[in-house]
Amino acid sequence: MKIRVGIETGRKAAMESVRSLGIPVLISANALWDNQRKDFSRPRSLAGLDLALDSGGFVAMKRYGGYRWTASQYVGLAQYLRPAWWAQMDFCCEPEIASDSTAVRSRITQTVAGLQECQRIADGEGVARPMPVLQGWKPEDYTQGPIYEQDYAWPSLVGVGSVCRRQVGGPNGVMAVVEAINAKVPQSVQFHLFGVKSQAITALFEEFPNRVASMDSQAWAMGARCAARDAGRPCDNQMRADYLVSWYNRQMGLAHSPTFQPKLNL
Repeated sequence: MKIRVGIETGRKAAMESVRSLGIPVLISANALWDNQRKDFSRPRSLAGLDLALDSGGFVAMKRYGGYRWTASQYVGLAQYLRPAWWAQMDFCCEPEIASDSTAVRSRITQTVAGLQECQRIADGEGVARPMPVLQGWKPEDYTQGPIYEQDYAWPSLVGVGSVCRRQVGGPNGVMAVVEAINAKVPQSVQFHLFGVKSQAITALFEEFPNRVASMDSQAWAMGARCAARDAGRPCDNQMRADYLVSWYNRQMGLAHSPTFQPKLNL
């Protein structure tokens, strides 16, 4: 199971740490958007990283009411970055965004349309197709919609969205969502889970060892700020970098990865 660390550009010490230790990273399109130029920045500091690209749908919807960029601009960013994978522009279904079941169904349909648009543009530009993202709120939401109503050629990896603010257990928890998708999606397909809490890592690894290929989190950044506050010191770049590495090592330990060898002791 691969754990990707959510990163921000402009944090030199943190970027040097992920590069020197080979830590896989995820960057949100929101972090690269230049609102003055109305286009994406293209920092050279990302070159050579084990990088994945997220469309940043939740932040886009919550803060700005929608995406600030076009699908063509987003595909152009993927073309420039050449990430290990890039997620389609999807439409999240958290309750603060989709207030009822009708809104959830509408956003699932929009997500499928967003996938088709990103695929069409990517095909025209010679860019590798995006990773589809399954959306919903209740577990059964994730197993319905247009993507299941056609002769769909499932790729080897799909994303599972709207899980970062969930509990591990319960009727709408992370485990229930993954269990529902596991029963519906072909066994050849693996999942990337966006923003999963640390508490879920061990349970997911034990219950779905062959299904969950990866997950990501930027929880280390909040942890660094809290640690700095408790220590009565500034959360400077070096502290953030140190906390990133120690956080990553702890998450990999939770996943019981037999191939993981901690590279730093902090």
